Amino acid sequence: MKRIVLLLLLVVWAPSSILVQEEVTMTNISQIFEQAVSFIQQKDPKALNQLLQKNPQLSEYSDSDASNQTLIHHTLSYANFAGDAPSLWSTPECADVLWKNGVLIDTKFCLRALSTADLPMIEWLSRENELPECIRGLAALGKTRELKSWFVKGKLKPNANPPTAWLSETSDPLHHIWQVQNYQLTDDWLITDAFRYAIRFGHKCTAGSLLEKVVDINPKLAQRVQETTKTAFLDYLVQHRSEISMADTLPVWEMLQLVKAKVALVNADIDSFQSVLEITPSLLKQQYMRQQIELLELAAYSDGYVFAKLLLNSGAYISRANPRPKSKALVYAIDYGNREIVELLKKFWEPSYDLPTLAGLGDLSKVKTYLNKHIDEADLVGGLALACMNQHQEVADYLIQQGADVNAEWSLHEPATILHHMAFFGKLNMVRFLIERGANPTIKDFRYQLDALGWAKYNDQDQVAAYLQQVKE
Repeated sequence: MKRIVLLLLLVVWAPSSILVQEEVTMTNISQIFEQAVSFIQQKDPKALNQLLQKNPQLSEYSDSDASNQTLIHHTLSYANFAGDAPSLWSTPECADVLWKNGVLIDTKFCLRALSTADLPMIEWLSRENELPECIRGLAALGKTRELKSWFVKGKLKPNANPPTAWLSETSDPLHHIWQVQNYQLTDDWLITDAFRYAIRFGHKCTAGSLLEKVVDINPKLAQRVQETTKTAFLDYLVQHRSEISMADTLPVWEMLQLVKAKVALVNADIDSFQSVLEITPSLLKQQYMRQQIELLELAAYSDGYVFAKLLLNSGAYISRANPRPKSKALVYAIDYGNREIVELLKKFWEPSYDLPTLAGLGDLSKVKTYLNKHIDEADLVGGLALACMNQHQEVADYLIQQGADVNAEWSLHEPATILHHMAFFGKLNMVRFLIERGANPTIKDFRYQLDALGWAKYNDQDQVAAYLQQVKE
């Protein structure tokens, strides 16, 4: 199995320099606010600064349609993938412009910068002395010495609530949240959280120092680490740090095993996946339902039917949860044309009633019924794309008869023709189907300027590439 890695960011190509040369004639402050947001999205600090100079009221304005979100919060990247190039996502240069124009940096902003693993923003906050003293921040920055000095004021306890003095004597925003919302923060939870950040940003030395603290207050973990050796333990996590979620904090052992499960799924290693479930049955319990959903979603777009089936048959709580929590697993399975997983997951989640989904399911009767009431060009294209992804030729043929454009642009990750996507995923029969119905193989995608043949070659789809080469000749 080959995991598909494509950039998820769509670059906005609007020429901001032209926009700022024009006089701002908008009288509605909300419209000006939206323009500032667009400059942030375009990563254009110069244009943003000019707009703020003309409209200083923006520094205190909040967007009522987005829960009173201030302009500074639009600079957060929400880049939760350690493998992403920070330069593509993060906008500390725009945050700097806002800060210099009087926009306030609040605790919520700092917490969100930390929770999205936005290292460039964390570094900027630290340089400007705007990052509260907190162990997650120090761990993300790899400041081992500073962290060590925190733990000399009292003996750490596994379930100390409130945490021992080392936390309460700092300005950690987590401590503030605990006081306000009565969060159940403990010594081991907070140190484990910092450990996750150190690993996420590849600071092995810092992670090692924090691991020692966790081991000190967790004898069971100490035994497990000793069985593998500390070095091997850390090396594996650092090597696969992109698989660590920033959504929540897991105990160190469960964190390691979840990463192993993800790696096994991506590499189509069913034996290793099963071993994780057997060694760590706690991952199947109710408190780890979120992680079970995460594994199902990964299986859904990685063509991992046997993994999804094994997880559910092993007694994962998600299989009997009532009510069932929301998940995109079924959506992913349909989007990526993994029909076996679609049939499996339909038992747990109800498919949505829209044309693309109905077409992806291959339900021609419902597609016809839907089109009797709704005809939309975008729906037709989406329906054709998912019918092709799931290899439902009869449905695809019908949609083409109803006006679906075989050369229309569609986007799963990147905008391109449906033919591009079929070529990338190696669906030779659907590539032939589309060519026979007039699909143009010479069209190039927007970002990479490649035709369908180029996409097939990029993903090593040799059979599809050979066919498209013949068509080209």
